[in-house]
Amino acid sequence: MKVYLDNSVIGRLMDVERGINRGSKMLEEDVAILPNLIQLCADKRIQVCASDDAGAEIEKLRLTMPQLTDALMSKLQSFTLLPIRHAIKWDDGHHWDMGSTWAGDSPSNADSLAQELKGFLLSKTKITREAKKEAVEWDAYHLAVCKDNGCDIFLTCDYASIWAYRRLLKRIFDIEVLRPVELFEQIRRHKFE
Repeated sequence: MKVYLDNSVIGRLMDVERGINRGSKMLEEDVAILPNLIQLCADKRIQVCASDDAGAEIEKLRLTMPQLTDALMSKLQSFTLLPIRHAIKWDDGHHWDMGSTWAGDSPSNADSLAQELKGFLLSKTKITREAKKEAVEWDAYHLAVCKDNGCDIFLTCDYASIWAYRRLLKRIFDIEVLRPVELFEQIRRHKFE
């Protein structure tokens, strides 16, 4: 079994380490189970993957919280990091291209799938703000990388723009989307062994 951690899950791991409690009941449940879920995956030898930009997100904390950064990076070392190609626009208008680690010059399956997923997510979420559209584009790339790399589960704490459409993502794109508590329960019941 191969599980892909959405960056929303990486963010919640950061919250766990910092002792931050987020408001909603679903988020509280997911944050509470995350350390146990990561350990359960290790115990069951379930491959946990994340995008190769997850480390960059964590490294942003280094100047203000070096010990926290080290703790999170040590967890990340046990994950398989998958390449993601995407350009994001910073607030100052500049673009940062994460570069391509895909083989060849032509668009990969992940690139094509990401475009389909972006269209799907934008049509479902009815987003109009430009910043939110960029976030959906990121979501689409993460979903595409998950699928393109043969991951069985896309694990997310993004309830509004990904998890809410889990049934359609499964039916249309064959991407299984779960929350951390859902995956924990399925592993405990030996569904994936």
